[in-house]
Amino acid sequence: MRIVFFCIAALCLLAPHAQAQNAKKPRNKTELAKQAEDTFLDGIRADLLGNTEKAIYYYERALEDAPGAAGIHFKLAEMQARQGRYTNAQAYAAKALDLDPTNPYYLRLLTALYSQNGEHEQATKLLQKALKTNPQEPEYYELLTSEYLKRNKTKDALKTLEKAEKQLGSTPDLARQRQQIYLKQNKLDEALREAKRLATQFPEEPEYLLNLAELYASNNKIQEAAKVLNDNRPQLESLPTYALLQLQISLKNGDEKEARRYLLSALASPEMELDDKIHYLAPYLRAQTGDTTAVELMLDALQSAHRDQARVYFLRGDYYASRTRFATARDTYIRGLALDKNTFAVWEQLARIDLELQEPDSLARHTDQALELFPNAAQLWFYNGWAYFLKKETPKAIRGLERARKLKAGNPAMEKEIFALLGDLYNTQKDYDKSDEAYSQALRLDSLDAHVLNNYSYYLSLREQKLDLAEKLGRKLMLVAPGESTYQDTYGWILFKMGDFPQALIYLEKAATDAASGVIYEHYGDALFKTGKTQQALNAWKKAQEKGGDVTPKLSEKVNQGKYFE
Repeated sequence: MRIVFFCIAALCLLAPHAQAQNAKKPRNKTELAKQAEDTFLDGIRADLLGNTEKAIYYYERALEDAPGAAGIHFKLAEMQARQGRYTNAQAYAAKALDLDPTNPYYLRLLTALYSQNGEHEQATKLLQKALKTNPQEPEYYELLTSEYLKRNKTKDALKTLEKAEKQLGSTPDLARQRQQIYLKQNKLDEALREAKRLATQFPEEPEYLLNLAELYASNNKIQEAAKVLNDNRPQLESLPTYALLQLQISLKNGDEKEARRYLLSALASPEMELDDKIHYLAPYLRAQTGDTTAVELMLDALQSAHRDQARVYFLRGDYYASRTRFATARDTYIRGLALDKNTFAVWEQLARIDLELQEPDSLARHTDQALELFPNAAQLWFYNGWAYFLKKETPKAIRGLERARKLKAGNPAMEKEIFALLGDLYNTQKDYDKSDEAYSQALRLDSLDAHVLNNYSYYLSLREQKLDLAEKLGRKLMLVAPGESTYQDTYGWILFKMGDFPQALIYLEKAATDAASGVIYEHYGDALFKTGKTQQALNAWKKAQEKGGDVTPKLSEKVNQGKYFE
């Protein structure tokens, strides 16, 4: 529909021009040629500015004044192809070549368009015709070979390469093309023959020897590959692929020591592709056992060859993080981010490490930096909220977590954590309705989360609100984590607030271990007093006073007067 619209628009724009032209007296050929040239240049300018549709309009106008100009047809073919209008493009390209049959650019474009439109036979015929006219053009043989291969006509492709060799002589490109065809046909002997011929004909080019060795190695002919490499070692060992091939051979031979030696050499070569290095290094990085010193040396070698590649530092950071060397991992990630700050996964990993290390200042700083780059990342807002939660900056913590909630992390565990933290924060601000709603949302995502069950029920008991709900949550908490003293204290305290002092004492007595906090001992003393055990209550209150912590202001009066105060 869009193509139709532009065609109609072009016709509308051209109509007034045609009428005006009919109203004028006929111009001579010189004037028409000059006008066509000026309009064509307008099209070139529009094209350079990226306005393809405007360029097409000007080229079409120029074509009206110079319908026999092959170059204008060619430009229109390019423009139409750029817009995905390959049928239109093909028509213009065919006309351009018809007007100038010897122009190689026109032929290449028309061939590509025939191929794009699935007319491979037409492309083939065109190239065959071109080769009859110009048999010395190497590219035509290459294009014709490609067309045959697209139609699975491998015999014709090989014949074309033979003709090329007769006309142009033996060239590395022709031999490599034949080799690739044989490999696709699973004709290893023929492929090896081509590789050997290349190595023999061009002894001054060591990469052909490496190609032969690589072909042997990739087809499990390890001894043959090793012989090529060892027989030509002085000529080959300075090339980066040499170490990589020796590494492959060592691995297939099970010689781990030799493999490491060649891997170190390959990693240290700045000429070898980083992806190839990472492929062979990865198993050593993933291994949870083994010689970590050797892996460190490998990482050093990789880093020395690619100091300006952020991926190297990110890879090393991942290695340290997988071994819980979090501080070292963080420093390494930061070095990588100095080279490339746009890798989101690294910022997220950095935030996880800051949280793991419980360093809120660092977590806040890094997430603030990352959010400037990724302002709509729910995960980063989550960690930002955590940072300010740990820093006890409640408004900032709520802001971060609320942004994370609205953006939706797509991770149920993270979303539950967001609601759990919001429950704690809104309770701190005494915004109890929002606090209760946040805890409820967290429990909808995970009804057995002990932290949420504990905090929600405990805060309800402190407010003496919804005690039936608090007791229900506390009872579930005892099923989820029955042996945790903090949770036993919570449930005991809920029962205490509900007036069930004997049952409360059972749970608070379990909670009052040697490691228990001062507030637990205070609760225990309160329950003892309410069940008539005044001396034991006084002892528990004194123990609470010794332990200190988050005890109530009334504790001193309880100790001094030996009785319970609300």
